Amino acid sequence: MSEETPRTSFDLVDSPALVTGAAQGIGFEIGRQLLDHGADLVIFDLNGEGGEEARAALAAEFPERTVLAFAGDVAEEDDWRVCFDLAKRELGVPRILVNDALHNELRPIVRFSVEEWERIFAVISRGTFLGCRELARRFMEDELAGPAAIVNISTLNYMIPTTGLAAYRSEE
Repeated sequence: MSEETPRTSFDLVDSPALVTGAAQGIGFEIGRQLLDHGADLVIFDLNGEGGEEARAALAAEFPERTVLAFAGDVAEEDDWRVCFDLAKRELGVPRILVNDALHNELRPIVRFSVEEWERIFAVISRGTFLGCRELARRFMEDELAGPAAIVNISTLNYMIPTTGLAAYRSEE
């Protein structure tokens, strides 16, 4: 019996993937797993320097794969277009989209400005919407068929209150 853990197989192996918030944390690990399963990857992150560091680390770990970094804001429609243009030009239209970008402020709701509250929802809600819409738009424009996957990451905090995370649970 093999000591190796068997890999999960899925139909999108070798497909281009785009992961938001992938400069660190869960997004970085999702990108690593996609690369390990044969995808090429675009890291879409607000932190340009962090995205480039993540790109370099993953490219060194997976030299046979292509890893790109794009510094942009998921809450901005134009940044989505430019990121997808880069992906299409270098890898083909992504068939895997993982919306993992996150923004929050850890403090009581009474200390939030309206602008801070709006920024949280711009990243989490509008960013997710814009990414899903752009992928669908690209499939329609390029008349693509076949499998695709969109994974929208959430947090346990939407169900289990955490002091200071009012944007996820307003019963604070």
